[in-house]
Amino acid sequence: MPHQKKESSRLFIAVKLPDFIKEKLIAVQKTLQRNKIEAKYTYPGNMHLTLKFLGNVDHVFIPEIKSTILNAVRNRSSMELAVKGIGAFPSFRFPKVVWAGINGDGQKLESLHAGLEQKLADLGISREKRKYRGHVTILRLKPNKSNAKKLEKSVKKIGEFESDHFIADKIILFQSTLRPEHPIYKELSSWKLS
Repeated sequence: MPHQKKESSRLFIAVKLPDFIKEKLIAVQKTLQRNKIEAKYTYPGNMHLTLKFLGNVDHVFIPEIKSTILNAVRNRSSMELAVKGIGAFPSFRFPKVVWAGINGDGQKLESLHAGLEQKLADLGISREKRKYRGHVTILRLKPNKSNAKKLEKSVKKIGEFESDHFIADKIILFQSTLRPEHPIYKELSSWKLS
């Protein structure tokens, strides 16, 4: 009998952003591009707030993951969130990822993340090592000193900004297919928050 290749996909759980939030972040991206920050900018259609990155998952486990997410989000209420300020991982001195922070119902967001972490860990999906910080990735860059200096200057120019609030009332399980231009995200399932 021929050996069957296991089918797997890169999966993550996230909150979609409304267009007016994306427009705010696109404006930030444009400012950074004008300031000659050489980076891989997040494709606007792909901007999202990650709740949990699952990594490569065998398709056999997807139904179990879906029912686990359903249990984790059951009886959870929607959140009022906004994007606020710009940061960098691991730091502005050695930036690899530039992100917009999340403001609003932070406790609800952290509690939702913790619930997902717990239930998915019971399934054998490894926990995040770092403390969860809700953010939206704006760009990824190869660390180099001149880029880091330019980035810090540009961020100071942009200053402290905050968007209007939006209601996060749905979480989505996405499949991510990596492509050279940008990843393709496909919705596999979604759950409404009450």
